[in-house]
Amino acid sequence: MNCSPAKILVEAYECAPAAEHAPGATWQILSRLAAWFDIWVLVEQTQYQQKIEQYMKLYPEQAESLHFAYVPLRRPNESKRKRPALPIREICDYWQWQEDAYRCAMQLNSQQQFDLTHHLRSNTFRAPGLLWKLNRPFVWGPMGGSYCVPTAALTGLPLRHKAEYMVKNAINAFQFRFSPTVRQAVHRSAAIFAQTSADQYNLLRTYNKNAILLHEQAADLSHGTPHRFNGQRFLNIAWIGRCIAGKAMELLLRAAAQTRNPKMLNLHLIGDGPELPRWKALAQKLGIAPHCSWYGWLDQSRTNDILNSCDLLAFTSLLEGTPATVIKSLSLGVPVMCLNHCGPADVVTNTCGSLIPVGRPQDMESHMAIQLDEILVCPERIEQWSRNALRQAEKYTWEAAAEQIRQVYLDCLEMAPSAETICVG
Repeated sequence: MNCSPAKILVEAYECAPAAEHAPGATWQILSRLAAWFDIWVLVEQTQYQQKIEQYMKLYPEQAESLHFAYVPLRRPNESKRKRPALPIREICDYWQWQEDAYRCAMQLNSQQQFDLTHHLRSNTFRAPGLLWKLNRPFVWGPMGGSYCVPTAALTGLPLRHKAEYMVKNAINAFQFRFSPTVRQAVHRSAAIFAQTSADQYNLLRTYNKNAILLHEQAADLSHGTPHRFNGQRFLNIAWIGRCIAGKAMELLLRAAAQTRNPKMLNLHLIGDGPELPRWKALAQKLGIAPHCSWYGWLDQSRTNDILNSCDLLAFTSLLEGTPATVIKSLSLGVPVMCLNHCGPADVVTNTCGSLIPVGRPQDMESHMAIQLDEILVCPERIEQWSRNALRQAEKYTWEAAAEQIRQVYLDCLEMAPSAETICVG
């Protein structure tokens, strides 16, 4: 009997060993899947080829079942641009890259005869790749970005940013329903992973397609310990992110100013971007500037150290998938205060943090202020939340995510067996 591992072609775009966020998340998944399957990966060349090849020289055994085909961007990014709410240029570049990746996929498929294809990483649902055109079972996801910023939450933004996000909401809704590429990718998919329960719901409502919830980030449980707060010192609160309007740091600043005793709070604010001067001015106006530490951009190690030294993460973003910051916080045992919306609401519960109802900015600020006051009155809540955060993080490991994908692959392969006998591990 000819028995060989199933050959899987994965379109990943971003992938690198020992990297954080999207590239590292992709590597974490693929390196584990390679223990069961023969994995071939389409990845962007300019940013990732050198990093991958250096790693493979150190660990050549990985190359036995993990192979890479590099596809360059037609227009490499020479410098970091300020990312707008509607990143049209980046989306167009990504579409062009996907067209080139599909041509590469056709060549590879003629040589390798893949058993299944998977569009693994996507910045947006509107660019699902073209692997669904190959006559193979197609898996998509985790896909995301189909949700919108709640209209009520936009009322606190400056007029220009409010208009940007209203336009983005309208474009999202239209493209998700009517884009021919999205519609074909959905209908040709043997299975779809959704980043958030909101994406799950949108797929079911719009296309009557059941999707499997799979978050794009996972937890590293190696450094987590219970955190304690005795109420006799400052309550240390971390905020981490890009300083753009949609991250809504002002919700935290205004909430802190509304607490009964703002002097008992220390805000550790990590990030940079165009809104930073406005937020610094707001902190000064609210009288809480002496209790704000502004760090700018930090490397990941330093960021994690500061997060781990805090009692609480305040995650105020109005529009988010499953951010690495939230998963990292849970894995460190740091409770999370976030909006009851999008990806964070899927992984944070009121047993390991605080879910703030989404509504008008003044209402969200009031809810946050009440929660902070209650912590100061009942400081033991931090340790309770912290222990539950560590337990919650155990549900979201890379091993669990890879196993979930593996099971879907097996189901898809069983429904569409190839001519050869396949060993699927």
